[in-house]
Amino acid sequence: MTPRRAATTAALSLLALLELAPRAARADCARDPAPPTATLHHYDVIFEGRVVARALGEPRRSWYSRQYAAVELTSFEVLRVWRGELEPHVDVHTERIQDGDFKYTRLGERWLVYAAREDDGALWDSPCSTRGAPLETHAESLARLLGPAREPSAAAPPLAPGARGCAVSETPRPTRPGVTLALVILLAAWRRRAGASRPAPPRASTVGAALLCALVLALAGCSATPARRGASAPDDRRHPARASTRCAPTPDAPRVLIPYYADRAWGFADQAGHPVIAPRYDEVTPFSGGLARVRLGRWWGAIDRAGVLRVPARWRALGAASSSGLMWARAAWHHVEVLDVCGRGVLPGPYVAIDELGDAIVAERVRAQGAGEPLREWALLDHRGEPLLAWGRAPIWRDGPALLRAPQPEAPWSLQVHDLAGRHLFDWRGDLRFSEGGALTIARDREGGVHLLDRSGHEVDALRGVTDLHLPDPGRADRVWAGRADGWVLLDLSRAPPAPLLEVPGLTVRQGVTAEEAERAEAEPGSEWASVAGQRWLIDIDGRVVLKLLEATRNPTTPGCAAQSWGRERGELVTYDAEGEPLERVPEAFRVDHRWALLGELSRLTVRDVCSPGGRELLAREWDDVTTCAGSHVAIGARDDQHYVVDLRDGARVGTIGPSHRVFCRRFPARAGRAARGYFEVSYSEGHLGGSFGVWAHDGRPLAPMQFGWSEPRELDGVELIALPYFGATLYVGLDGVRYFEGLPTPGRYPELAERELAEAELRPLSTAALEERWLELLARHGYLVPEARRAEFLAQDWYRPTWDKRAAEPSASALSPIERANYELLERALASRRR
Repeated sequence: MTPRRAATTAALSLLALLELAPRAARADCARDPAPPTATLHHYDVIFEGRVVARALGEPRRSWYSRQYAAVELTSFEVLRVWRGELEPHVDVHTERIQDGDFKYTRLGERWLVYAAREDDGALWDSPCSTRGAPLETHAESLARLLGPAREPSAAAPPLAPGARGCAVSETPRPTRPGVTLALVILLAAWRRRAGASRPAPPRASTVGAALLCALVLALAGCSATPARRGASAPDDRRHPARASTRCAPTPDAPRVLIPYYADRAWGFADQAGHPVIAPRYDEVTPFSGGLARVRLGRWWGAIDRAGVLRVPARWRALGAASSSGLMWARAAWHHVEVLDVCGRGVLPGPYVAIDELGDAIVAERVRAQGAGEPLREWALLDHRGEPLLAWGRAPIWRDGPALLRAPQPEAPWSLQVHDLAGRHLFDWRGDLRFSEGGALTIARDREGGVHLLDRSGHEVDALRGVTDLHLPDPGRADRVWAGRADGWVLLDLSRAPPAPLLEVPGLTVRQGVTAEEAERAEAEPGSEWASVAGQRWLIDIDGRVVLKLLEATRNPTTPGCAAQSWGRERGELVTYDAEGEPLERVPEAFRVDHRWALLGELSRLTVRDVCSPGGRELLAREWDDVTTCAGSHVAIGARDDQHYVVDLRDGARVGTIGPSHRVFCRRFPARAGRAARGYFEVSYSEGHLGGSFGVWAHDGRPLAPMQFGWSEPRELDGVELIALPYFGATLYVGLDGVRYFEGLPTPGRYPELAERELAEAELRPLSTAALEERWLELLARHGYLVPEARRAEFLAQDWYRPTWDKRAAEPSASALSPIERANYELLERALASRRR
């Protein structure tokens, strides 16, 4: 063989080897997703899983194509694992396939997933993943090569080395007969041309050509793929399967679970403060519908009361679970889905927003409209996604027990009324206001007339001359207050025609009794305050006058002495009985807090009990101010810029609060069989800046230090707790003194601004830009809306919660703690000297 001919033969052989040799999985499976057992070393994770949820992710560089592409996050329930350590639920990134859709379109499908793990821990799918009938065949091959499959979260076995090439794979890469045929034709053409121009080749040349052909045929045979058995049916990508069964969260645990903060993470504790679910989350919310939402990094998921992650943490935002076992999940701005409480997609969307109503869902979506503005549409859907009210441009909104829809956007006064199941009730031209039970509707027509309608839209009564209507108890449809020009009348609708229960000329209904007033007056549901002839009447739902007071009365009645009230008359405090008759005149009294009257002059105040006629003074006349709370014999007395806890029964000081400027009494509402309880919220502020709130119990015990913005009485699972805000989070403390937080770190790059007072010498070496940076962060911690040029930087921080009110440029006077206030003033002076 001549050197030239040998070189050509070698080149053709090399081309055949390069073309036919087994390749990495990225090339092999892109053409035919057979199990890539010849290239197992490319994959960090191999498992069998079931698709439980889908969501759009942020565009990012793909592991497979190494190009930026649209990405979908697919959540799998892990069934079996051959390689890698996996939890029972994992999220896998995937990019669009050639037909423009994503691969995992059917919820509930089983897949054999080959995935690679990026440096940041994200899992990326490969084209080699398979489903359907070949799955078990591939699983058997993996079991022979990598060992038996194991359950998720089990320890991974040592990696089997495995051979490479045809000897390892039962189902190697797909054949390429066109390439093989082209090589054979090219070789034959070369031989024919050589034979026409030169004498017959020697025997060695013939042997070399034969060996080359054998090599080509051998490689082609090694690459041959047997017929695929039981190919799966094509996907119906336009109609993804919906979850056919519901799952329910684990039964509620008998103990209460309260958000608990420790070790710079969130978990849940019992009522005694003992951790039940270890702190490992970046943010949590209280339990609702058997689930609590938790944040891991930027992503939200949900756990049950056993601490099991039922909804994978892959959502930008997550709604609370409802009583019907559904929740909304937001993947992107215009991508909202509906999930069940196991994280499975019920309605994959995407929607702009949803309102879960129980048996139906109000959904809003955006549709492209050519080059014009996007088209917003609304519909009422059942849990299978079938429209109960068809998609249309008319918004659907809820008003109590009914759904309203304006069929014509340009005529919002024309309303269609439906129940929550989508059944049409009636149409109305005007305005509607529904009662809580939905039995009655107060309707105004376009001419200003007032009507009372039943559930079918039929008018209950003509009610001539009525200008307003009021339902005293939304749960009762047989009582209604009707307002006329000469006063209000209480009507009994159970009679035909409706009969007045109370008709007094000039009577004006106040429409509502506050919870505190109802507790003091022992008022029944449906009771109303009304004014007539300079008096204030408490009227029950049957029209009986329960209490008559003077209109000037400020504190209508007090617990323990419901027959007494008080008002001012000729500069004196006067107590009255239930009929409004005066009982006693209390000189020098100028204010009453619940049952305690403050008597005396400035800096010489004392307290007496207005429920004890002729009672003695309870404190020495030495106080600048006194704050009391209902149901407590403890008061907070102010003297010489100090606050003390004082026992009203004997006047003894039982505790010291220290400097403060204001004290509030906060109370939990009374419940059946339980009296109202309260606590003191004490604030300290000085000048136009500074201030923070602390919490003290009625017996003088400090419950929370003075480093919070405000407090709010709240109940979780029937337990009375005090909610305290802290840089966007909500911390809790119990009235018994249990704190569900410890070690509160100050967020940001300069925590020392809130932890210690800085010295002026520490600021001298700093540049003006560094001083402004510290000044900005100090204010941003308390909601300051930073300039727009820096806003994106601060919004990326989990702790930043801006007020979005440009008028509130700086925090309020009660925002900064004393340490922060001192450092703020120090920074202000330093910046002012630099700018001069």
